[in-house]
Amino acid sequence: LKARRLERLEAVLRCPQLQGSPPVACAGQLHREGGAVTCRRCGARYRATDSAFDFLDDRLREFASVEDTTNISSWGYDPIAVSLIERCEDGLVLDAGSGLKDASYENVVNFEIVDYPSTDVLGIGESLPFADGTFDGALSLSVLEHVRDPFRCAAELARVVRPGGHLYISVPFLAPYHGYPHHYYNMTLQGLENL
Repeated sequence: LKARRLERLEAVLRCPQLQGSPPVACAGQLHREGGAVTCRRCGARYRATDSAFDFLDDRLREFASVEDTTNISSWGYDPIAVSLIERCEDGLVLDAGSGLKDASYENVVNFEIVDYPSTDVLGIGESLPFADGTFDGALSLSVLEHVRDPFRCAAELARVVRPGGHLYISVPFLAPYHGYPHHYYNMTLQGLENL
């Protein structure tokens, strides 16, 4: 399943390298050369293995304050997420901040900052490495409280989901600090709607 998912992704990968001020993603097309993908526009190179595409270079790590962690984030899908995945069975669903998954769906792309065995693409939510409208749906389950710029992440999720697609986003309202490795925000319903 993973090999088929990664093969489907190659055509829709775009360079996430941030350029300019304010920083905007290069978004150039990428092509694979053995163990790397290279941007045709800016020349940035990223690692590509049989198990994942790795876009977490030092510049993107610094921009999003990514720190290596030994914490393991793992949870299953609730009925709402399963319903979205099943509705989009002929397309692709992005699980942004997927954590370590023990279940695998051919149509779900596991996106993370941690290289778990289930991770398909490593990167940051503030600059998703996918073309506009790539996904029929996206999940962001208890993730946006952990990112430095949840507004930018939410805009990126909306960008990569096709018009008429589905977004399922959840965040905690009252929750104690739980850093993986950071915890920036909790949100009310109005805060989430504002996002």
